[in-house]
Amino acid sequence: MDIKALSKIAPSFSMPKADKKTVIYMVLLALIVVSAFWLRALPARFGELQAIDPFYLFRISEYVLENSWQMPEIDLMRHHPFGAKPGLYDPPTLYYLPAILYVVMGGLSMTYLQFAILFPAMMGALAVAITYFVGKLLYDRKAGLLAAFFMATVPAFITRTSAGFFEKESMSAPFFMLGIYFFLKGYKDKSWKSSAISGIVSGLALLFVAQTWGGARIFFMLIAGFALILLLLNQHSKKLTATFMPMFITIIVGYFVFPYKYTSLTEMSYLLLIATAIIMGLRHGVERYGLVKKEHLPYFVPAMALIGAVGFFISTMFSDVAYSTLQGIIIMVSMEKATAASTVAEQIGGSWADIYSATGTGYISSIIPQLGFMSQYVSLYIFMFASVAIMAYIFYTKKYDWSMVFVILWVISSIALVFGMIRLLFVLGPAAAVSGAIAISWLIDKARQVTRKEAVSRIRHMRNAVLVLGAVYMSLLLITNFGSAYVYSNSIGPSFNDYWKESMEFLATETPENSNILSWWDFGYWFQTRGQRPSVSDGGGAGPRYDIAVWFMNDARNWSDDTCEFEVENYTCESWLKERYHVDYILMDYTLPGKYGAISKIGSKGSEITGMLQFQQTGTYPQGNKTIYEFKAGQYSIWLPFEGAGLSGTPMFLISEGDQYVSRAYVNDVCTTSGIITLGTETPNIGGCVAITNFGVFYVPEEAYRNVFSSLMFMDGFGLPVEKTFDNGAVKIYQVLYGDEPAKQPEEGTDDISSFMSISGEQPL
Repeated sequence: MDIKALSKIAPSFSMPKADKKTVIYMVLLALIVVSAFWLRALPARFGELQAIDPFYLFRISEYVLENSWQMPEIDLMRHHPFGAKPGLYDPPTLYYLPAILYVVMGGLSMTYLQFAILFPAMMGALAVAITYFVGKLLYDRKAGLLAAFFMATVPAFITRTSAGFFEKESMSAPFFMLGIYFFLKGYKDKSWKSSAISGIVSGLALLFVAQTWGGARIFFMLIAGFALILLLLNQHSKKLTATFMPMFITIIVGYFVFPYKYTSLTEMSYLLLIATAIIMGLRHGVERYGLVKKEHLPYFVPAMALIGAVGFFISTMFSDVAYSTLQGIIIMVSMEKATAASTVAEQIGGSWADIYSATGTGYISSIIPQLGFMSQYVSLYIFMFASVAIMAYIFYTKKYDWSMVFVILWVISSIALVFGMIRLLFVLGPAAAVSGAIAISWLIDKARQVTRKEAVSRIRHMRNAVLVLGAVYMSLLLITNFGSAYVYSNSIGPSFNDYWKESMEFLATETPENSNILSWWDFGYWFQTRGQRPSVSDGGGAGPRYDIAVWFMNDARNWSDDTCEFEVENYTCESWLKERYHVDYILMDYTLPGKYGAISKIGSKGSEITGMLQFQQTGTYPQGNKTIYEFKAGQYSIWLPFEGAGLSGTPMFLISEGDQYVSRAYVNDVCTTSGIITLGTETPNIGGCVAITNFGVFYVPEEAYRNVFSSLMFMDGFGLPVEKTFDNGAVKIYQVLYGDEPAKQPEEGTDDISSFMSISGEQPL
């Protein structure tokens, strides 16, 4: 066959132009999804889970996998010796889903721990793929690709879908994106039957989210809010009803069918769903049966909403639930940072700075400093903010495109949620990715329209310059966002560091099996999973947080004869450990002084908050035969006078404003491994003591320096019937010696302390 013949045949085998374009988009999407997984998999190099809660979820999930898919009836590793029922507060989906996928995927030639570490990255990458279809549905394929790219690279979404973050959010991410996609698809479908099917699928996806993560309520309210806005604006349609009602029914039926319920039907998200469904049903009914005149129909829903709002405001005077709901709404609407009602850092309110950081590209400067100056001009948050104005314009010029209302509501509500709780930056990530992608796609389309006008043909060279500049800008945008995401992902790692590995290995190998461990609740899951020992309390709420706080705050001198104000019963500090919880070991770590404010808040039931300031060395100053070592913590300073290698004077506590010290006072007492040493009676003094540790100098206020916490944290358990069995400089482990008499306190006024407090080199640590 000659070349001419081949040339005639070849076109019949060529792919249609549209199909070629589709292939290109799919190849690009595949690259984005693979990149998303790669970025999120970077923390896997540590071979460990992140944070703390994932250790518990992994332990129970592994138990299910190894015990014929059965949950333990009572988990005696938690709240020992009483135990806790698994799944009582957490949905079983968290334990079964990864285990089932591990079996279905044949183990992928890796251990279950290795799979669990990579599992969040897999789910995050899957959510990125679904985001493409959301962006495409809302605008076009170009927007879909950009939405997937931003979803892959925005730090707000990377954090909780990175390797090792074996948690609720990462498991739910693909499903809430599916729920959003199918709801919008149903709303945009031409056939009401297709809308109904999409509504059912959306309901199933969101129902799965509700069986995985309490954040499902956010998406319930988002969709219900969107539907309610359309009803208020008299944009009621059969497609909206055909999508929303099946979705609503699916969710409500699932609520009664599935045993796990993250909240009650009286919670605001369910109430909003129910109220919207009722209003939608009434609106549909009065129109169909002609119960309201046609000219009055636009006012029917607003009137009902007004009546409902008035009823709600009246109920806030009689119902605590309604009042707290109103307060939450005010915080969200005002976008005012919420007061720290929780003692957990991730539960407190966020700020604009947090939003800029989580949706920005500032991390790029650490690897490409040349791009640092322009990082703010290519950050996602610029386009997220611009999208609200752009989509309002789109909505104004294209009155039929009411889905833009959904995107605007998604963005604004997500930003508001961050101010209520900083951990909800995770929810802002998808909203920012989709809205930013739509904004950029719209700007690109507008630029194309302008350059194609005949008026521009007279200055064709300027048009080409604009195209080149646009291409350069887009290249920088993609490079900067990807590079920043790489730096951010590469910086993520486990908080379970080498100090903790060493201490947990000690528990697992050097303590009797089933030894019960007491510490502040944060680390209970580490004791159980890595230390292989039960704990009194942990981060899941199992255990007596209040009682532990009271025990920590009790005066160490009253160990055996004082009755602590525990919630359970009247115990002395010693009998509470021995008779109720059978505590064998007590663990203290270097982060606990920073958490003493939370301990005191819980132990006093919110009536007082006592903090312990941690100071770091900033300089040395010669003063005669002595050397003054300066330690700073913000505007506060501590001066320690040393002569040779020993402390030789009374510490001084100073407060500064700018470059001037405005207040000075002495701290006469020092907390040491030999107890509290009084150096003198200098005035003015502020009470409390100074403690020198491996992690800096601490000022312990008078309200706390003689209690059990300070004795264990700064004085090696001096005066208590305990024996220190492990100390790696960051973590201390004490064995409780029941029946032993506590050591006596030293005589106050002793000033010869150089034998146990010294300094070497530049660091008195």
